[in-house]
Amino acid sequence: MTTRSNFGSSVSKIPVPVGIAVVAVLVVLVSWWGYHTLAPPPPLLPVAGTPESELTHYLKQKAKECQGNFTQLSAKDQQEVNGKSRGMGQTVMRSYWGDMK
Repeated sequence: MTTRSNFGSSVSKIPVPVGIAVVAVLVVLVSWWGYHTLAPPPPLLPVAGTPESELTHYLKQKAKECQGNFTQLSAKDQQEVNGKSRGMGQTVMRSYWGDMK
């Protein structure tokens, strides 16, 4: 005794062009996602030959004033430099002063 399954007979089939379009859209989406996820981030440092930002100019000016020694700045200037350099004032002053020598 054999039994037949009617499982496949009631399912409508997707037309071939629609299937190709769906696959193409998926390939494009996966490619776009992979590119934006795995691509390197934009450079953080300015490229040589580009003008300095106001922040960089200000920090270099302060580094020149204190000759790289962060503790020689006034308390107000120390607080301002730390705020603009996200808490890295001493390191930034030392680095910019070293670049000026």
